[in-house]
Amino acid sequence: MNCSDLDDLALLSLYGEASPEGEAAWREHLAACDPCRAARDERARVVAAGRGLATPGVPEAAVARVLAAAARR
Repeated sequence: MNCSDLDDLALLSLYGEASPEGEAAWREHLAACDPCRAARDERARVVAAGRGLATPGVPEAAVARVLAAAARR
């Protein structure tokens, strides 16, 4: 496999969703591929930064309007 063949697997691994076999294949590839290790590290930094962002809440009035509209249907 080459690097581009493993792009989907790289993302699955990043989010902890790779199968055990896929994770093993990805780790084996990383052991020999400096560019993929660098890309993985950069993606991990981006994901960590995104997880650190606050998520805005939905105003209760908006929730009430949506629920009321749904109940009328």
